[in-house]
Amino acid sequence: MRIRSGGAAAAFVARVGHPVRLGHGEAFYQPDPTHNDFVGDDERDLLLYAVRRSACVVPDTLRSDVFPVWRTTAASAAAHPQLLDSWASVRVAGRTFRPQLRPLRIALVAWARGWHLDAPWVLETALRTLDMWMTVPQARDALRWSRSLSVVRPALSDSEETAWRHGRELHEFVGAWLRRRRNVRPTPVKRNPAHYVWLVQRQVLGLTWPRIAHLANADDHRTVLDAVQDTAARLGLRLRVGRRGRPPSEARLGRELYPAGLLKRGGCAAQS
Repeated sequence: MRIRSGGAAAAFVARVGHPVRLGHGEAFYQPDPTHNDFVGDDERDLLLYAVRRSACVVPDTLRSDVFPVWRTTAASAAAHPQLLDSWASVRVAGRTFRPQLRPLRIALVAWARGWHLDAPWVLETALRTLDMWMTVPQARDALRWSRSLSVVRPALSDSEETAWRHGRELHEFVGAWLRRRRNVRPTPVKRNPAHYVWLVQRQVLGLTWPRIAHLANADDHRTVLDAVQDTAARLGLRLRVGRRGRPPSEARLGRELYPAGLLKRGGCAAQS
């Protein structure tokens, strides 16, 4: 069911398990006992930002290992352009159904699983990033992700300010109505950037919990563990299983993770 008020104040009633954003505030969702990983785009952006800052090798290998396959697939007359930026379309490619997309699916899944970032939304973002890199070489050189820009509120005239205030009042009314009549609640939002850095250090770089806690100046590594587990669950990521034995040294991690020359030029952070 849809509630219409006109203009920017239009709102949507949430379906079970699906967060929905109202015009002037937070998203709402109807609790679903089988899914507890509601997350907004801003949280996904925080993870992608942490990946690009702390583990530039992830987008770098997307460029070196997957982008050539994407470009070859895009050049094929058998591949419809609209299929190339949708994980739902690429995911079902096989030997007989959409076989032209099968090499791309294999390369993309291998890349995502190799970095323990195989949530569907990560794969979708990767495909859109590859599409953007094809048309914007500067973004490809800088290893930038393709994500929507954060929404900012522009300067408003008096009449626009009045309309905005009325819309906000409507939003608050609809939110109260949803809480009271439809048993929905505001979608929780986690916005501590450190938690996403810790997740990248564990999930991608494979650092131990005590090591991450030491780098974060945390008193107890259990604090890091709890935050990372919660953040991973909210983002739909399965935490990697730690390997037995002595953890790798930072020098060895650098040799294993970063291609020659990437560290010298500072990786993604230096190119921002």
